[in-house]
Amino acid sequence: MVKENEALIHITITKLLKAKLEEIKRDSTYNTYSDFIREAIRDKIRRMENPELNRSIVQSEVISKLNKIEKFNSLLLEQIKTVKEIDKTSTSLKALTMNSLSKELIDLKKEKIHSILRTKELSVKDIKQKTGFDRIVTEILNLHPKDFKLNIDNGKWRSLINE
Repeated sequence: MVKENEALIHITITKLLKAKLEEIKRDSTYNTYSDFIREAIRDKIRRMENPELNRSIVQSEVISKLNKIEKFNSLLLEQIKTVKEIDKTSTSLKALTMNSLSKELIDLKKEKIHSILRTKELSVKDIKQKTGFDRIVTEILNLHPKDFKLNIDNGKWRSLINE
């Protein structure tokens, strides 16, 4: 029954929209579809009459999203710092283990290079091919000037052990 200060409106909606309304009614405090629809109409009119309210809601949503992004960025920066620290630590550990192991290995590699250079002069490329060593050859040759000498004229190395 319609009261004196009320007006009756009939509307048609899709079945999908009605199902959505049923879901909202079930999960909320609305007792009837009419309660929800009345509230939705009031809210829509309020936003149309006060567009600045709508903008402030959008602005607060944007600010909220920016805050989340800022938190995400700070977490990401912390993770990057952690990864860098892990990398530094692993490099330090590698250096420690390499120092003790590599002294023995370098001595063995140095001996192999000496044996190859005893009778002839070779380029770094030839030494690498004959020994199978890669980057360490130039380090060994340069770090042991009393053991190896570079012939500047032809760019080849020789062993100084026999001299």
